[in-house]
Amino acid sequence: MTFAFLVLPLVLHVDSMEHLQGTRNGLRAFAEKFAQSNEPGADKMLAIHDRLLAWRPMSLQALRLGVGARLVSVDSKRGRLIALSDARPSAATANVRPLLTGAEKLGRWFAELTVFEVASILKVSF
Repeated sequence: MTFAFLVLPLVLHVDSMEHLQGTRNGLRAFAEKFAQSNEPGADKMLAIHDRLLAWRPMSLQALRLGVGARLVSVDSKRGRLIALSDARPSAATANVRPLLTGAEKLGRWFAELTVFEVASILKVSF
């Protein structure tokens, strides 16, 4: 369930979403794109951690809404979030579809890794 707090800060952030859309080879390749960025300014990888903390209340509210709407369930024994449906929203607008695809991609990548690996790759702590 820890990973659920990373989804919104990544898919709702323009730069992160652009890197996410252009990455096919997993979370490590996604993180490497930030290192290859030639833009000056603060390290964008380190900014993910700051967004994770700042967006934590919004992520928690999204989880509450998902549980309340019976879209997801929380397995408190394992600390996991369980999707209660495999169906994609049929009424998703064109501007929402990339967000869904990005969130699904993150879910696949996170499922392949441990919490420690994700935290190390993205330079975040939970």
